[in-house]
Amino acid sequence: MAAAMVSRAQVRAIRGIAHGRLGWSNEEYHRWLADRGGPASTLQLRRAEAANLIDILKDLADGRSPRVWRINGATLRQQGKIDRLARVAGFAGNDRLGGVIRRATHGRANRVSSLSIHEARAVIQALRAIAARQPAPT
Repeated sequence: MAAAMVSRAQVRAIRGIAHGRLGWSNEEYHRWLADRGGPASTLQLRRAEAANLIDILKDLADGRSPRVWRINGATLRQQGKIDRLARVAGFAGNDRLGGVIRRATHGRANRVSSLSIHEARAVIQALRAIAARQPAPT
């Protein structure tokens, strides 16, 4: 089943915040969106990505630091889960985690900070499998 695309209400909210509250031109908005891993057009966003984008823009407009800088980036909860599973698997503080990330994402990412939401799910699944094979502490 394909993910639902951005709704009209979400497009209006995004444009209202970006152009109205932040005062960005269309070119500034699209450049900012591309820098954060977004598509060329707001209309190409999925609903979940659009909701994330609205939260980021609201945070920026209110002067707060956004919780996530990538439009479709891994959530803080996913990043925390990857960190915990990496420690259980014995990968904390070494380059082996980068290898797991590269394998799970088919070479598209090599750091937790560059993972999309979907890639983070694949990494979590891989780390769970590795952690399950670890011998129990004695």
